[in-house]
Amino acid sequence: MTSNDLDLSELAEAWVALQYVDHTSPDHISFLRKTYSLDDLVQDDPFAVLEIIRLILQLDSTPHITTNLGAGLLEDLLTKSGSRVIDRVEEFARSSDSFRQCLLNTWYNSIDPGIQERIRNTIDSAERS
Repeated sequence: MTSNDLDLSELAEAWVALQYVDHTSPDHISFLRKTYSLDDLVQDDPFAVLEIIRLILQLDSTPHITTNLGAGLLEDLLTKSGSRVIDRVEEFARSSDSFRQCLLNTWYNSIDPGIQERIRNTIDSAERS
């Protein structure tokens, strides 16, 4: 599956809605189904996932979202495709406070140590600026 098969804005909107919907609601299953493709995209089109993360943060950058995004989709992306996207991750982290907040909510135990170091250096550098 590629980003050409999907509407990235719709995926971002469904992901945000999923974070707020009651798990017993019929809408929960609907939003969950819409976001299933994110798992495939993490490996098949990681740059599309970064775009979806950017769109999510434009829709909602509350602590609830940055926590769930950092410890969920972003963590999966960095674990499975970190070496492919690290340059873009560093760019985004330098320019976006909310993205840096997501990175601060990411669990790094499964992420390549070299990627971890680059992320920490970027966060430290951005916070000193």
